[in-house]
Amino acid sequence: HELETKKNPSLWMAIFRGFSGPYFRAALFKAVNDSLAFIQPQLLRLLISFVDSYKGDSPEPVIRGAAIALAMFAVSVTQTMALHQYFQRAFETGMRIKTGLTAAIYTKSLKLSNEGRASKSTGDIVNYMAVDTQRLQDLTQYGQQLWSAPYQIILCMASLYQLVGISMLAGVGAMIIMIPINGLIARLMKTLQKEQMKNKDSRTRLIAEIINNMKSIKLYAWGSAFMNKLNYVRNDQELKTLRKIGAAQSFANFTWSTTPFLVSCSTFAIFVLTQDTAL
Repeated sequence: HELETKKNPSLWMAIFRGFSGPYFRAALFKAVNDSLAFIQPQLLRLLISFVDSYKGDSPEPVIRGAAIALAMFAVSVTQTMALHQYFQRAFETGMRIKTGLTAAIYTKSLKLSNEGRASKSTGDIVNYMAVDTQRLQDLTQYGQQLWSAPYQIILCMASLYQLVGISMLAGVGAMIIMIPINGLIARLMKTLQKEQMKNKDSRTRLIAEIINNMKSIKLYAWGSAFMNKLNYVRNDQELKTLRKIGAAQSFANFTWSTTPFLVSCSTFAIFVLTQDTAL
């Protein structure tokens, strides 16, 4: 449809038209899971208040505690069901996108002209079908974070405001400070991934060249020369870039894991200071 009706066809629109239905239904399950994740602590707070009421002279009725416990059980079961339904639909959508694109790329490769075959080697086409389609499949698992992450942040800030008041703005400030750092890491990861894809293309192109000209290589004793060239691409380019990606990923995981800690510490510090000022 995109090829027939548009001058500049869009792959994203084709994917949206073909696979958006189940993915949007997965978004509904994701919203339910995120909402229930913040209901559970509220129920726990009510249960603690119920237990604490028995220390005084006016304990709350037992039926209230039983209702809270049953509600916590129902919320936990519903949250688990919603999460698994979301992952089921996300994985299915990713698999369908990967298989559809793989079939389209393979069909296109069978119809390439001589000029097209000269510009795209077998290794490039294999990379398209194996690596690039896998990236799009992985995107379906994390694409929902575009709206889910802000939604969770809003719910978290509302819950914090209910508990500690205006002190929660300190946590918001700490989170905002970490955004540029995470942005720089994401930009670095993107650059390294592009470089790694070029290295993979070089390696597959060289391997295809070696296999196609194996007779000449053996005849002229060029094996060691081609092996050194292949080792250079593998060790000095691909593995070196892979080490950089691993280091960047480790630093990114460190910043992501320390962000909640910084938010909690800053919120707690401001809360204590405001309480001392009030006293």
